[in-house]
Amino acid sequence: MKYIKLTAPEIYDLPRDTLFTVVISPIEVHGPHLPVGTDILIAKYLQKKFEKEWKDTGVVRLPDLPIGCDPQPVSGSFSTPCRSLKRILVSWGLSLKSMGFRYLLVFDNHGGPRHQIALYESSLYLRRRGFTLIVPFLHIMHEMLTYKDDIRDIGDRGMVGDIEDIHAGTNESSIMMASHPSLVKKPLPGKHVPALKNKALKKLFKTMFGPVYGDLAGTLLAWTTERENPGYIGDPSQADKDRGKAMLRYHIKRYIELTKMAYLGTYSPHPPLTPVMRILMKAIPEERMFKKKIIRRR
Repeated sequence: MKYIKLTAPEIYDLPRDTLFTVVISPIEVHGPHLPVGTDILIAKYLQKKFEKEWKDTGVVRLPDLPIGCDPQPVSGSFSTPCRSLKRILVSWGLSLKSMGFRYLLVFDNHGGPRHQIALYESSLYLRRRGFTLIVPFLHIMHEMLTYKDDIRDIGDRGMVGDIEDIHAGTNESSIMMASHPSLVKKPLPGKHVPALKNKALKKLFKTMFGPVYGDLAGTLLAWTTERENPGYIGDPSQADKDRGKAMLRYHIKRYIELTKMAYLGTYSPHPPLTPVMRILMKAIPEERMFKKKIIRRR
């Protein structure tokens, strides 16, 4: 059921426990082999799959929001400031709350640091006001980065959305092969994992943020500052349709589990990064124009 097709009386007649869903991801470059709408396309695919499996309540789909923070910083991407995204999410949640509804489920596939911070802070803000914003990708992103047990069953490190595969690499390319095969351009490019060469800085990051998020900080810094950026991290050439299907099943499983927790009153959004990293990321200016173009690698 699509919200924009309902009349006002039809909206008023909806059960108060209706689950509203929305797709939120930015338009951003995903290398030379995946479309700029990859995150949106994956999120919409998951939204449709979820609707088929969710039987507990009625579901109403809100219009997509093709916005997000910290996209791949090259020409072709669109960026939204963290504070703006947070204001939109909060205002949408409060609008639903004013109608007597209590649940909004976000379908997302973007791991930008400040994007996740905006989702996390919006969820906390709304929870204090009696409304539940459910953001499963906050949990899934953490589980991929830390290589949790269920993620290990899907693939090896460097292939499952972890630090060496965080953008348009093996994982996202596999998911797109499983969900939108006609949009994956061949031949798939080879491995690219930017590395921070400054050993002192690498050590400092690990001391400040811990081993996992310290490595993530180093990879992100190396990636955003490299002179020739191919627009991805990982190894798209290793993409596999079956691995993509397995990852999609994992996403749906977590979406259902966490949504059930929300209806039981036990849901809490997973904090992204670390407290210190969240403070530092919010202090870095966001307003920028993306002029540099990606390079093609074979």
